[in-house]
Amino acid sequence: MSYKKITLSFTLSLIVFLILCAIGWWFWQNIFHSCSEDPKVKTVQVKRGRITTIISGVGRVESAQVTTLRANITGMIKDILVKEGDMVKRHQELIKFDIDETENKLLQAKNNLSLAIIEVESSRQQLENTKELYRADAVSKLQLDTDQRQYDKAVVQQKQAEEELKFAKILFDKLSCRSVQEGTVMSKEVENGQTVHPGEPLLTIADTNRLQIKVEVDEIDALKVKVGQRVFVAAEVLPDKELSGRVIWIAPSAKRKNNSTIVEAIVKLTQDIPLLKIGMQVDINFIISDKEDVLCLPVKGIIRENNKSYVFLYQDGVAFRREIKTGLSNFESIEIISGLNAGDEIIITEGYKIKPGDKVVKE
Repeated sequence: MSYKKITLSFTLSLIVFLILCAIGWWFWQNIFHSCSEDPKVKTVQVKRGRITTIISGVGRVESAQVTTLRANITGMIKDILVKEGDMVKRHQELIKFDIDETENKLLQAKNNLSLAIIEVESSRQQLENTKELYRADAVSKLQLDTDQRQYDKAVVQQKQAEEELKFAKILFDKLSCRSVQEGTVMSKEVENGQTVHPGEPLLTIADTNRLQIKVEVDEIDALKVKVGQRVFVAAEVLPDKELSGRVIWIAPSAKRKNNSTIVEAIVKLTQDIPLLKIGMQVDINFIISDKEDVLCLPVKGIIRENNKSYVFLYQDGVAFRREIKTGLSNFESIEIISGLNAGDEIIITEGYKIKPGDKVVKE
């Protein structure tokens, strides 16, 4: 091989080497070196605040006093005196029935009783006269016994007439439909001219000034709900107002609904809210536990390993791992019992793989 060929080969090899070095340097600066830069992280401060744990449910507004008036006897409705939405008072007449036949029976029963009373008095006087004549040996024992039987029969007939009149009055009174409470007519189930039978619904009356909320609670959550427990209520008609109340009743038994088991509870509001209407849907939050002025931290700042809790503490650009003890928590925050102080800066490790002692940069 000649000297010129060796020199050319060396020169080409040197050029290739320099090109590869340049490419390697570019990758180091732009890829590997950039990957090795200190990661940017988000941090939050440990603060004092309030932590509340809740159980959520959906409820519906209802009246605390609702009455469905029903027909007592068979009869035809003559006139309905109220309409839906009307306010009514206790004992106010609401429906008139066709009472002609019943009224005639009542008048007949009164007349029968009057005649029975007259017959008793007439028989009594006859018996008294017969007794005096019998003592004077003016009439026979047979006549005395006959008058006695006549008087006894008249007394029985009077008692029967009294019972018939009493029954006729009951029937007459039942044909008068009156409200048993103050409230609002919520629904009307019948029309004028309709014939109704015993037990058929006529009207529903509800007290709109005494509202409560019926809530359906999942059977597992129901174990944490107690009578007297505080609740917060949110309604779409009052988006900027948080209502409060207390549990006043819990059903003694669960029931199946839509392939799940629920327990009903009733919540009474602690204030009157005119905008709430019967039938409206509201969101209910049962207060299970509540603490104020405690150290707290967002849940996403906590690391859990082997039944222990840790955080990465940010100090002068370095991540320090620290074990902590936690307490009450909800979906957003968790109570810090020990291991941290107010003002400590904690790294949110979501999306980062950080090791103790790593250098980090705050975003």
